[in-house]
Amino acid sequence: MFPQEVMFSLADDESAQMKRHQLESHFEERDQTLSQQHREIVANKLQYYQTFNQQVDDMNEELESLKENYNADSLALINDKVVELRSEVAAQSTLLSKSDTSNLYKEIDKLTACIHGLSTEVITKKKFSFRSKKSRKTTRSEMVQDITPKGIPQTRNSNVSNTPAPTLTNLINEEHRILENHPEDTVILTNLNDCIIYITKPLNALHCRNLVGCRVYSSIISGSVYIEDSNNSQFHVACKQIRIHKSYDCDMYLNVLSRPSVIESKKLVFGPYNFKFEGCENHIIGSLFENNINMWDQVQDFNWVMQTPSPNYQIIYESPLIMLE
Repeated sequence: MFPQEVMFSLADDESAQMKRHQLESHFEERDQTLSQQHREIVANKLQYYQTFNQQVDDMNEELESLKENYNADSLALINDKVVELRSEVAAQSTLLSKSDTSNLYKEIDKLTACIHGLSTEVITKKKFSFRSKKSRKTTRSEMVQDITPKGIPQTRNSNVSNTPAPTLTNLINEEHRILENHPEDTVILTNLNDCIIYITKPLNALHCRNLVGCRVYSSIISGSVYIEDSNNSQFHVACKQIRIHKSYDCDMYLNVLSRPSVIESKKLVFGPYNFKFEGCENHIIGSLFENNINMWDQVQDFNWVMQTPSPNYQIIYESPLIMLE
């Protein structure tokens, strides 16, 4: 017979060994899990780097081709891609270290510098090629005229439609409201004359072409706004990026997360976003616009590379609030 003290000692040893074995098993399983997670993180990083590098290489090739066959519209499209790429890098903050993010931003900055350099080089060549051609100097009165917001008419003979529709086209003197129940995330407006459009739901994109004498008021747009061939119109939009092409005498009231791009356009006015409606604050919560980033006044005119301000647009820093009842 073992003494009682010895029996307790043996039991304690067995219990300690069991606990030690359990702890060793726990740490081994944890190490395996952490190792697997680490491998997944590394694999995701490598995949993202490959995708990023491929996008950069593709854009560099596009820029090289534009050196031989320059096109302002194509250059603006590449600029849009660069803006999108920068946003993608920002979205990967949980995956990438600060050092990794900084290196990727440096590559994006190189692309931005190349875009600006190409635009400067080509347009400067054009200026020297046609320097013998005299152009009429724009007067001060012409530069500042028509910058007062036109506002919403108090009365209007028009048809009002609350029916959701992804595309509005070939309309004259009508008012339409695109509401929360609208089934599409992209709205297309084409060939509208003297129309008012209210969009009170978030969108992914807004495309406007050939609008004359129109007013467009929109809630937040998580993607791009494209305005082309439009005249004597107003656009009140909050968007990720905006490109204005071949448009004249238009007012842009913006909340935009990147620099507005202007191509072959004149007599534009830029002011801060000023459209509100019931429930609009709920659209901002949790969106990109919650960070209060607004580059509405940092306009990039691809047809003007001089150090002096572009004569193709004007900046106003106050705009009247537009409330939709």
